[in-house]
Amino acid sequence: LEHELPLVAVAFAPDGASLAAAHAAGVSIWRLDADQARRDLTFAGTPTAVSWSPDGAWLACPLATEGFQLLRPEDGASRPILGYPTPVRSLAWSRAAQALATAGAFRAVAWSLNAPPLDDPTVGALQTGRPGLVVIDSVAAHPQRDLLAAGYANGQVSIMQLGQRDELLVRHDAGGAVRALAWSADGGQL
Repeated sequence: LEHELPLVAVAFAPDGASLAAAHAAGVSIWRLDADQARRDLTFAGTPTAVSWSPDGAWLACPLATEGFQLLRPEDGASRPILGYPTPVRSLAWSRAAQALATAGAFRAVAWSLNAPPLDDPTVGALQTGRPGLVVIDSVAAHPQRDLLAAGYANGQVSIMQLGQRDELLVRHDAGGAVRALAWSADGGQL
């Protein structure tokens, strides 16, 4: 597989049949069959990563500046979701809630993919958790339930239900940013 632009990130589709690659002009998707056909989805902004939804219907690319690009490869529909106070360094797909959650703001920012924000960035918004004074740096979706773990720039970690305001504080301010979170495969450990 070749591309004329330097690639910044790659991700295999969940079914293993396609490979998405982010670059300065957007995303390129290769079918990994005999002809290895390439499809280019262009957009403004500089992607820093690329991620497939668990069902392979969506792609999301955090942007270097203030948001992310949401794409539906099936028909090429795409929309930037902007306005974040800091770059989106982390995003998480929730299979249980059919939702996408992102870091980069003073609360978890999430959308239902049953009503995706392609025409209006407020459509499908799921108010999750409570707004605070510290930016969320990382998010991780529970593998089986509609729960989201959020790691903050001050070391705090909270768990919240997508679309609900309540939060469970599981780690207080520890002084250092939580840059990565992950759940165990059974969801029993964070």
